[in-house]
Amino acid sequence: MFNPFTLMRITTLRVLLLLTVIYSIASCSKKDTNILPGDVPNRPNPPDSSHQPGDSLPGDSVIVANYLSFTSHGQEIADEINTATVALKLDKPAAKQITVTIELSNKSIEYGKDYTTVPAADQGKLKINIPAGTSTSSFIVNVPADKPFKEGDGIDFRITAVDTPIRIANDSVHALRFLEKQYLDSLAKMKINTGPYGVYKVFVDLSENKQLAVAPTKWDFGFYSGGDDFRVVLNSSAGMLVKRLDKNDLNAVTVKDTTDIAIAEELIFSDPPHYFGASASYFDDASGDLSKTAIAAISANAADNKVYIVNRGWNTGTTNGKRPWQKIRVLRNNSGGYTLQYADITATNYKTINIPKNDSYYFNYVSLTEGLTTIEPEKKQWDIALTWLPINEKTSGGEDAPYFRSNVFVQNRNVTEAQVSTKTRSFAAFTKADLTGLTFSSSQIAIGASWRLLWNDVYTVHQDIFYVVKDGNGRIYKLRVTNHGDQYSPEIEYAPVK
Repeated sequence: MFNPFTLMRITTLRVLLLLTVIYSIASCSKKDTNILPGDVPNRPNPPDSSHQPGDSLPGDSVIVANYLSFTSHGQEIADEINTATVALKLDKPAAKQITVTIELSNKSIEYGKDYTTVPAADQGKLKINIPAGTSTSSFIVNVPADKPFKEGDGIDFRITAVDTPIRIANDSVHALRFLEKQYLDSLAKMKINTGPYGVYKVFVDLSENKQLAVAPTKWDFGFYSGGDDFRVVLNSSAGMLVKRLDKNDLNAVTVKDTTDIAIAEELIFSDPPHYFGASASYFDDASGDLSKTAIAAISANAADNKVYIVNRGWNTGTTNGKRPWQKIRVLRNNSGGYTLQYADITATNYKTINIPKNDSYYFNYVSLTEGLTTIEPEKKQWDIALTWLPINEKTSGGEDAPYFRSNVFVQNRNVTEAQVSTKTRSFAAFTKADLTGLTFSSSQIAIGASWRLLWNDVYTVHQDIFYVVKDGNGRIYKLRVTNHGDQYSPEIEYAPVK
């Protein structure tokens, strides 16, 4: 008689036997070929399409890639400068001499007529050599004297070929542009209007013969926009001071911290600040050196960024002198900018502001009452400014002591200046030939307060000196302060050096 249970057992045994055979086959395959289920046999990987001749491929023992680029994306020069240098760079020195081919693309100008190059171009191309063992080279662009240009005139230089094993980097185009002939062609005069008691900081654009006045209480901190440096400057024109504490929590800082400092530091944090004792470290160095700011460089490691207590100075020129005490902490943020934490000295909660970097300006500014604000004109739209400024000076005993000075000339970060004595050359007769031998300074206070003497409230302009100012576009001016105007709103006269 047919037994269904017997048939079921036989079927089950057959299935188990079949699974055992399949497993054995798979195990042998894995052992013999080292291919797992879902794998594909090992095959040589095709070369990466991003590799170029001279690069090492997987399996090579040495990586030899070396990148070539221009040192900058471009530059602007004034037509009266007559020459420009364009530079190339390698990541590392060349093992042998490298020949670079650069194509010239003219923008509304003509080679040979409007400009030439050294070495000379041939059929719209330059050949530049980078000697073995070096990593840089350059060429010169020359322009006829007093050649007039209009906006947009210039040349695009593009790296199109280079010897292997060198690779062309992304920065393969350099745009050279000529500025229109400057507005100023002869002697110009300007009375710098700083207001009653010199309240305003006034920015001056020499080429446009214009000025912009800003109240010093409109901002508190400037956040540097340049490169990989993270620096914060104080509103020195309001007499601001800061003191670093060994604390990371704003809420742990109280009014007692300010009282302790006022006692220990001889009242330098009084209202308004009085600069007694060794207080130079509490305000920014007047030269504009970013390595000498009162607030330390902002670290990528948040724990290194301490709390500062802030005396915001005073409302210069007003009857309400005091500006409220604050406590701040500055961090880097994930967007490549800064995060400012701030609060009143007595507050138990703080606010935050994110400050981006903006390459059009040297600094982005923050007011603790108004937030992000624009103070300075763009980089190349001002040259000098007149303001109040604390400056370290020597006492009769030879010690450094800070003094808060009015009517200090400061210069932009892209401006340099040299002082000339009228004993060697008169202002009127000074020409380009007299530039030889001058030493130009990039210190923010290269002019500073050297233009005048203030003694017993008597204001005297030094008439035996004048200044040569080279602006961010390479234009050069001779400048002096006249006897006109007054202590707080002096008059300057200046002219292009020809």
